[in-house]
Amino acid sequence: MTMAPQRTPANLRKAAETMRKLLLKSFQSPGDVVMLTAAVRDLHRAHPGQFLTDVRTSAEAIWENNPYITRLEEGGEGVEVIDMHYPLIHQSNQRPFHFIHGYVQYLEERLSLRIPPTGFRGDIHLSQEEKDSPPPHQEIGIPEGFWIIVAGGKYDFTAKWWNPASFQRVVDLLQGRIHFVQCGGRGTGTRDSTGSPTWWARPAPESSFAWFITPSESFAL
Repeated sequence: MTMAPQRTPANLRKAAETMRKLLLKSFQSPGDVVMLTAAVRDLHRAHPGQFLTDVRTSAEAIWENNPYITRLEEGGEGVEVIDMHYPLIHQSNQRPFHFIHGYVQYLEERLSLRIPPTGFRGDIHLSQEEKDSPPPHQEIGIPEGFWIIVAGGKYDFTAKWWNPASFQRVVDLLQGRIHFVQCGGRGTGTRDSTGSPTWWARPAPESSFAWFITPSESFAL
């Protein structure tokens, strides 16, 4: 019977020395970065113990508490820098793929290996303190079953923008029946029945809200 090697600090250091070191870069919008978290997750699930991975992105907070991230120095010995792209998006009208496949397929090509997607979502991790804290909607008196609205958007594609006045019409039509919470930066949102904007930026447990209304470009969030 063969005994498994002990997980001593020396053995762990030796194993780390043989791992491939990747520094992935992407400075796209936060929704794009969320899709990159899925690619990192699936890389490590498909090839456990083979990579040390770090990132440089436009939304560093998205990577907090991520178990797949190991801090690496750019320019450090053996560190490979990869500027991440998703060329698959240019075939989105012709091929049956989701945005979540974009970074994965690009990383497969760069690393010459297979990375099967394992989840139809990004990979964001909360700290234990965040998990134990009361949901933010409770702190400001928002009832359970509220609807979240993200009324911002971008102008580069038609599907990425819906006129905020149209969002406001939805809120007005359902006044008194549904409580809405606007997420996003100031100046992009709707107003409640008193004329005051409702803002909220902290994450909510999925069980707290019922629906999510947003332009299609924000689906990755």
